[in-house]
Amino acid sequence: MDQGAKIPFQGLLFYTPGMLAIILANICTLLGHVNGAHGVASGVVVDPTAEFFEIDDLYVLCTKPPACLLFRQDNSKHVAFEDLEAKEIPVFPIERSITIKGYSIRRKQVPICPGFSLTDYKVQGSTLKTAVLDLKDDPTVKGQTEHKKFCSTYVQLSRLQSLDGLYLLQAIDMKDLRFRPHEGLLAEMERLHQLEEETIRAWAKR
Repeated sequence: MDQGAKIPFQGLLFYTPGMLAIILANICTLLGHVNGAHGVASGVVVDPTAEFFEIDDLYVLCTKPPACLLFRQDNSKHVAFEDLEAKEIPVFPIERSITIKGYSIRRKQVPICPGFSLTDYKVQGSTLKTAVLDLKDDPTVKGQTEHKKFCSTYVQLSRLQSLDGLYLLQAIDMKDLRFRPHEGLLAEMERLHQLEEETIRAWAKR
């Protein structure tokens, strides 16, 4: 899945029936079909003009994006579509422009990717019953400040409903958790706390 800052839209859709998946674009915010929504890829409708090439016993390459992918979303709010199962929605390909080395390129693909594992960024806003987290600090990773490490640890741990659902990918010790947020963030949190107290006192005098 070639995603990244310079290629912000995936060119390949890896699909297997029943795989955990995540939506990569805001499809319908009113119904909760938004970037980061979790669910299951329950089916696919292939483009009738596509060609298929069997790579091996496991993989088949399709030359065109699917006509649509059927996605069964967790906590879906939509009304059932005719002839589809409950909570199942069709997700159609979208087309976007990107620029690579000065050339404008248009890509068309279903905005969904496998969701078996997620980054701390992608899991924001989710509530999980269980999760396997990798909290081990890797000092060799470039660009990871103490503030970023603090935020990553906070986001990962705060997604869980309780510590009963927490599993660790590898053993950790206290040095893997001893990170502090940026001083500017601490100052802003203190400012907001003072505003809260002032507001409560002001309302109490009414």
